Amino acid sequence: VDQVPLPVVPGPEVLIRDNAALTIGLDVQANAVQIRGLAIHGFGTGTTTGDIRVGNATNLTGVQIVGNVIGSRPDALALPAVVAQRTGGNGVVVNGPDAGTIQNNVMAFAARNGLAIRGAANSWTVTGNEFRGNAIAAGTNVIDSSSAASSASTTVSAIGWNIFPSTPLRAKIGR
Repeated sequence: VDQVPLPVVPGPEVLIRDNAALTIGLDVQANAVQIRGLAIHGFGTGTTTGDIRVGNATNLTGVQIVGNVIGSRPDALALPAVVAQRTGGNGVVVNGPDAGTIQNNVMAFAARNGLAIRGAANSWTVTGNEFRGNAIAAGTNVIDSSSAASSASTTVSAIGWNIFPSTPLRAKIGR
């Protein structure tokens, strides 16, 4: 935990919310996609689902998730009061793609991981994010890349976090 001042995420004007009916909120399956300025919560049921899922293939690159509020409403950083509107999976789950950026987001109140990097995912940069109160049911408040491929080339560069756990802090990076 670097305890560095992070840029303020401007309040998103767009909210994407589920009532526990869908397992994935946004499902990125293309190269060079940018998700910016959204609030999203209420999706997911397990370890490979959540508010934002990036790919199930290893050939995607260049995905950017920047300046979002993930797991909370856009107008207040708080656990959603309606249980069905809480994130039941991960805030963000990366299932295989390479060379993406996750920057200046707030990832909060997911039942699983704030951020899960899995499969053959490689060369992700995670900078300037705030993780708050994740792992409500199980998982890791910050980054869980323990399910990433066993290849020695799997890398996650994590710089400049602020972490505010409501559960015991458990960060798993690498294997």
